[in-house]
Amino acid sequence: MKNKVFFLLAWCLLQAAGVRAETQSLERVARAYAVAQPGLQSYRTTIETDAIQQILERMSADLPSGTPLPLEPKVVKYWSRETESSVVRAEGSNVLPLMQEVAQRLSAELTIELRSFLLPAAKAGERERLLEKARIQRSENRLGDTRTETLEIDFAEPVDLNGAFYGRGMEIPQEHIRRLVIDLDPDREILKRIEVTTATSDIRVLEARHYDIKGGELLNEIVITSPDGKVDDRFRVRFDLTEGFWLPVRMYHTHLDGEELVRLYVKFQDYEVNLELPAAIRSRLEH
Repeated sequence: MKNKVFFLLAWCLLQAAGVRAETQSLERVARAYAVAQPGLQSYRTTIETDAIQQILERMSADLPSGTPLPLEPKVVKYWSRETESSVVRAEGSNVLPLMQEVAQRLSAELTIELRSFLLPAAKAGERERLLEKARIQRSENRLGDTRTETLEIDFAEPVDLNGAFYGRGMEIPQEHIRRLVIDLDPDREILKRIEVTTATSDIRVLEARHYDIKGGELLNEIVITSPDGKVDDRFRVRFDLTEGFWLPVRMYHTHLDGEELVRLYVKFQDYEVNLELPAAIRSRLEH
């Protein structure tokens, strides 16, 4: 009996070591994303977008004719490095529940954080547990000076990724995932592409594009498509140097809704960097 237990323990340790060896580059890329701009701990920024007025018009459509629209709320965004998350809310001296509802409707898109969208550090343990259940094949190819490492990850049973490999808020599934194919650039320490296959053989392709900055690269665009052309979801951020940090100043999000192309354009301004976050904001970020 003792021999069987020892053999089983040894096999598990070898299996875990094999997984770690196959995915070393993956976790190096995850760490590179996590440590970018290490001095940046938090920020507050004001949001400007035509979508606020459009939401107010839709929400007020049933009011009697001639009723003036409510004043546009001031919508702000708070971000915290500690929680790798953000909060969007309306602020001002007379914030009505309607205004908070406007902010809430924008929140799903405005809280997409590219800096932690791929391989989030907070999900490292969950990634490891998922990979221990998978069969992993690693390969490498070189084109000129560019080296690409590919991980083919097959799960024996469909799994829920729960944000361990990529974030939420875009048209790429998290549940019932059967296969991942991940392309990395191990020299630049970036993720370039993920192909996702579900249990029903639906396929999504995520492409990641980066912007060179001093001391590293910033993820600045995510493109998600499907082979049948029905999914085309693009999220792009323009960064500028603000108070010594590269911060988002423009955000563009387009996606297909049936055959209609839906667009969201946002400006971020009036940054406050590394501020002490209010208790109410900290509470929302932690939950």
